[in-house]
Amino acid sequence: MIKDSHSDGFILDIVEPSISFPSIRLEKGQTLGIYTNEPKLLTRNFFKLICEPEKYAKKVTINGLIANGTNWIGRSYTHMVVPEIWNDSIYNILKKKPKRRHLIFIGATKNEIVSEELDNIASFVESYKKDGSIFVITDSTELLKKTVTKVINENGIDIDLNDSEIYKLSNEKASGSKISNIITSLENLNFENNYINLE
Repeated sequence: MIKDSHSDGFILDIVEPSISFPSIRLEKGQTLGIYTNEPKLLTRNFFKLICEPEKYAKKVTINGLIANGTNWIGRSYTHMVVPEIWNDSIYNILKKKPKRRHLIFIGATKNEIVSEELDNIASFVESYKKDGSIFVITDSTELLKKTVTKVINENGIDIDLNDSEIYKLSNEKASGSKISNIITSLENLNFENNYINLE
């Protein structure tokens, strides 16, 4: 079932997802990033939310339309920039954006970032914001700094990008090896009040 909801003014509104993903709201001109140690998992979950919204969330609104009960709305209004799927770089995929796509979604790992493209990506995003919104999922702080003005973790908690490149530990689902390294380096310290460099 499709319901018109243009009065809400949201390009993207995900309400109470039942899978590992935060509730988010994006208005036209806004940019948002999720920093996570599991970008591929959250990217897959985002696909689930826009393709099967009724199954995985209380409500999903895309470009002012409530998408529950249909799967074409998410695909019709979202330009998916995922290097793993397209087998191409982020900037090249951005340049192929069809008209009338009001949401650009970038899902990429730091290993898929081409550093030489970052300035071009930033320019593209800045130019596009007058027409729509940008949503990014990644483990690359470089990409986030070039594309978005607000960053959260996968639990929806804000992360300060301007804090001297030092980020509060934001992902409780880090791999066992990473957790072991953190515990070793912070042994006998109060874990909740310490910060680590994620770059």
